[in-house]
Amino acid sequence: MFKENTIYVVTVSVDLDTNDTYYAYCPGIKGIHVSGKTRQEAIEEALKSVVGMIQIYSKKGEVMPENEHFYLLTEPKHSYELAEDDVLMPMPTHMADTSANCEQRLQA
Repeated sequence: MFKENTIYVVTVSVDLDTNDTYYAYCPGIKGIHVSGKTRQEAIEEALKSVVGMIQIYSKKGEVMPENEHFYLLTEPKHSYELAEDDVLMPMPTHMADTSANCEQRLQA
């Protein structure tokens, strides 16, 4: 189960696409490629996709692998310690009952 203050750091790269939409992807997570009418919408769609991936791993009883572009924030960081494309992603409260593995990692 996620604690209330469970936050992931996710790198979300955004580019302007050829048809005046924004294309977003997460270099640390295979399969996250989305678009939006605005830069913010593209980022939000990418984060929704990340939440979906976390849910898929959780349903299988696994923890999504972390790397330099996707990791659990275990201690406070200043904004200057984050990369330009990093987004802080608090875990949605509706996921609290589906992710026991994360709490075990936080307690370790």
